[in-house]
Amino acid sequence: MKKIKTVSMLLAYVFILTLLPMGFISQQVEAAQVQSGSNDYSKNYQLLNYHIFNGALYKDTAVLITSNGVYYGKDGQDPKKISETSGNDEYIGSNGSKIYLYSMGNIKSIDIDTLETKIMCVPSNYDLIDGKVDKNGDLWFSIMTYGSGGGEYYIMKMNGNSNKDYSFLRLNNVPAPAYNLSVDNNNNLWFNPGNAYKLGKISTVNNSLQQTIYKSPMQTVPLFSRYKIDNSGNIWVTNNWKIGSGDVTISKLTVNGDSIQVANTYTRDNGVYLPGQLSIDNSGNVWYMGNPYNGDSPSDGCKITACKLEGDKFVPKYRFLNGFYNFTVNDDNHMLAYETQYAVDGYAIVNRNSDEKPVPSSLQTNSTQQGDTVIVTPSNVNNIDADAAVEINPAIPSGTNNVKVDIPVGKIINGIGSAIIHGNDSTIEIPYCALDLANYYSAIYSATLEIGQSVNAGNYRSLLQKTPAGCKSLGKVFSFTIDAVSNGSVVGSIHQFTNGQKVKVTINLTNEDLQGVDTSKLSAFYFDETTGSWVEISGGVYDAATKTYSFYTTHFSNFTLMQTGVTTASSQTGSNSNTSTNAASTSTTTLPKTGSAVDMNALIFAGLAAIVLGTCLLVRRKEKAQ
Repeated sequence: MKKIKTVSMLLAYVFILTLLPMGFISQQVEAAQVQSGSNDYSKNYQLLNYHIFNGALYKDTAVLITSNGVYYGKDGQDPKKISETSGNDEYIGSNGSKIYLYSMGNIKSIDIDTLETKIMCVPSNYDLIDGKVDKNGDLWFSIMTYGSGGGEYYIMKMNGNSNKDYSFLRLNNVPAPAYNLSVDNNNNLWFNPGNAYKLGKISTVNNSLQQTIYKSPMQTVPLFSRYKIDNSGNIWVTNNWKIGSGDVTISKLTVNGDSIQVANTYTRDNGVYLPGQLSIDNSGNVWYMGNPYNGDSPSDGCKITACKLEGDKFVPKYRFLNGFYNFTVNDDNHMLAYETQYAVDGYAIVNRNSDEKPVPSSLQTNSTQQGDTVIVTPSNVNNIDADAAVEINPAIPSGTNNVKVDIPVGKIINGIGSAIIHGNDSTIEIPYCALDLANYYSAIYSATLEIGQSVNAGNYRSLLQKTPAGCKSLGKVFSFTIDAVSNGSVVGSIHQFTNGQKVKVTINLTNEDLQGVDTSKLSAFYFDETTGSWVEISGGVYDAATKTYSFYTTHFSNFTLMQTGVTTASSQTGSNSNTSTNAASTSTTTLPKTGSAVDMNALIFAGLAAIVLGTCLLVRRKEKAQ
């Protein structure tokens, strides 16, 4: 009898086990890579005691035309003189490893690889005004001659491999020699015909040069004194003549027949602030050098920024010393910036790998408790570099849900660095250029930013009651805020980020948070105050090794994490909520899922069979006993 009873009890236990949560028996694991959204930068300043008139970048080498000769400077090395100049040599351009100068009535070519110098003779009865090298290595010149009736202006094209192959075109109806020459991808020559409201083009048709003069579509200000032609033949110009009224723009112009039309205009809303020189990189991307924020520079921010057009916004990429308004860009990771003529007598080479990232420094902090909030302040604000990444990892008591980190505005305004702020429950990475501080610059210059992180504050329960059908919340709401505080009063709040930037949010999760959760279906949501509903954020990833979920947001408010794709019966309200509009696309690597291969339905069936068998044995035993 005891044996039968024991067997019956064991079978019943098997059935009970099948009804328990199976998380500790079978666990499915995923791992993913999270892309970084931070701004990386690199800088290497070299000083010369000579004015730099022009420069070119070939691989990792800068070629500088100065008042004391031509200098050759590799990244990280002192520059060396490679050629004497007459003091007024004109830079024509470069093609491959060769650069070209107009020197003492002749053309001088210097090969950067071999440092070989060659002299190319040109006709002696012409004065060369300006020059340019096209994609084929041919040379274009603006020239003039003097006759009894005054000066005559010509365009001369010279074969780069022959001193005897010339083509000439006399310019008609132009008041001055052509200057500001530029060559497009089709080897058409563009120039300013002595009138900033007009732009000329010389094209080669049937082996002859033909002239076309276009009028500016914007006659109120001169536009063609400085311009660039991109790889598609679009004309890019800057308008700095209305700084007083704030109307500072970059315009994209297109050629339509015999006229030029405005295709697009980029303003402050597109990240255009005091634009200086333009540059087109090898891939046709548009850059400008200038001050990326309106208003005066702070006392420690004597720098200007190279900004690149991404989508419809110019995004700050690299910072340089004030005065480096001239620059040439090869690609996102290679550029040369240098002084104008009477600035700082120096240059900077950006030469970095595409996957190179800055190592954030650690910032020491002090923490004080104010009610249920921990206030974190840097112990030495001078250690904050506006152009570098800084990691803030304060000691926060366990169970503290509200944290505020104070950062002086004057230390980060105009910066392209970032702050990585750790809390007990989350980490946020904020690029400084995502914060539009210029809107209330004068009010908060001496103020601080209070960057807050809180969990389950305010009306989080009512927010979680609005969990969408088919979703199961993990039970937490995360709120992030940025307030500008001056003299104890909030003078402005930042919710929406600017310059096309996103803030990275990483949520720390526990085993309790993840109990019964299919992490492959985990997603972040933000609460839309306008519609009163949660909106899913695509692109987030879960990292099983660290038990964290990361996503990107273009604004701050309330966020939560939910499992999607669940039945209504299994949906439940929890307490996690995160706000972010657009997540950056990320590449994920999914590891093979591991765990028990036992089918749960089979276990349930076995348990039921065990109870039925046990009951039958007990009944039969009782009948025999009677």
